[in-house]
Amino acid sequence: ALSLARMADTTQVAALRHRLEVEESTDALWKVIRATETARATDALITDLLPHLEARSPSVRAFTARSLGRLRDPRATRPLLPLLVDPEWRVRVQASRALGTIGSEAAVEALASLTDDPVPHVREAAATALGAIGAEQTAAALHPLLADPSIGVRRAATEAAGRITLAEGERQPLTGRLYQLLNDPAAPVAAAALGSLAA
Repeated sequence: ALSLARMADTTQVAALRHRLEVEESTDALWKVIRATETARATDALITDLLPHLEARSPSVRAFTARSLGRLRDPRATRPLLPLLVDPEWRVRVQASRALGTIGSEAAVEALASLTDDPVPHVREAAATALGAIGAEQTAAALHPLLADPSIGVRRAATEAAGRITLAEGERQPLTGRLYQLLNDPAAPVAAAALGSLAA
């Protein structure tokens, strides 16, 4: 399946689409979904992937979200949003990453709701996604993550803060917090603060 996708011509994408329709084995299905990541995004391929966001298998849901993100098609934004509340944390992580890669501002509010997720990996993925989107309204969502107990979350939020475009007057509170993080006891967080201030 991976070699089919790498060819990325219309015939091979059609073969992948057919496999998506007929494959019943969860293990084989997630491999086919993974193979779509290197294919050309077409209307038909996106349409064929979307139903797998509701698969019973968390692995299939997670790989489908990841594939849709790597295809970078904004049409996947709305269907990915419900996965941000999926019971499986790995699915929430992949949905967050996908939405960040797609970069749609329509996902900011939903991603901001993950800032209090009980799983640090989810909060970290949400912070990274918010930074990738870089919209002005992401700054408020990042503030609590800059004080998160998890080093990984604080580092991701600190890096994300450096990617946000804010008006000069609105940047001051965020800049002040980044200066405080230069003294964070965790070296990766302090280094991220330095990088964000230099950006």
